[in-house]
Amino acid sequence: MDTEQYLHEPRLATLEPETTAVVRGTVRLDALPAFFDESFPRLFETLGRQQVQPAGPPFARYEGEPTETIEVELGVPTSRPIEPDGEVVPGELPGGEVATGTHVGSYDHLRQSYDALARWIGEQGRVPSSGMWEVYVTEPGPDVDPSMLRTDIYWPLADGGGQGR
Repeated sequence: MDTEQYLHEPRLATLEPETTAVVRGTVRLDALPAFFDESFPRLFETLGRQQVQPAGPPFARYEGEPTETIEVELGVPTSRPIEPDGEVVPGELPGGEVATGTHVGSYDHLRQSYDALARWIGEQGRVPSSGMWEVYVTEPGPDVDPSMLRTDIYWPLADGGGQGR
């Protein structure tokens, strides 16, 4: 399988930090879909109660390499900070230099896009850091063709790479 077929337009970018509302968890890999299904409705209910507007599409941010479990933060950028509400707490997407690209296709193939982006980062003479995240540009649903889903991937870079600055 050509892993680059899913990753489009890899590039370097410098981002500003973004205020977010998040739900955090240490989740078994096989339980990720249920965590997503339970957490996103809670996030949007909290935003509604607090009259805070989303400032962008939902995301998932991951810390470390997945083993049987992974540290995950599901969230949405917000127009202003929220007040903590149960499992929904204020958060922030980090600023700084990232490698980014767009994954086009089913979520089942996101791993291939991460692998392709990791290779691309190395080809730029850079080193990936931790805390990568994916932004769900296209909302999934029963009427959406999975091959048309668009997910933007952001992978922070370690300092000192030199190129692309």
